[in-house]
Amino acid sequence: MATKTFAETDCTFNFGEHSCTSGGAYIGVHRKTGKLGGLLYIQDGGKMVGDWHGDDVTPVEYAGKVYRSNFGDRRQTLYFHWHDTPMMGVYMRENSDIVRCKQIKEWRQ
Repeated sequence: MATKTFAETDCTFNFGEHSCTSGGAYIGVHRKTGKLGGLLYIQDGGKMVGDWHGDDVTPVEYAGKVYRSNFGDRRQTLYFHWHDTPMMGVYMRENSDIVRCKQIKEWRQ
């Protein structure tokens, strides 16, 4: 089993003569609360979340309704377990695959 915390550093891929770079995914421990949190990426059409390369993924267990934020973009709340730790994430659906996530106590369907 992989560790709960990680930080990706090699997030570049080449397409022909072009090169694309991402900041990468990470999960870290908040120094004040001690809870996990970070950025992950949506995989497999919204059914999985994981790192940028797709090497370490976990299934989305519940996806809430898509809503419009105060900034006018569409977002969706996701619930999943990251290595047996319950997590809640906000999927930024507009032109992005980013899921901002944090550890929660537990959730009920």
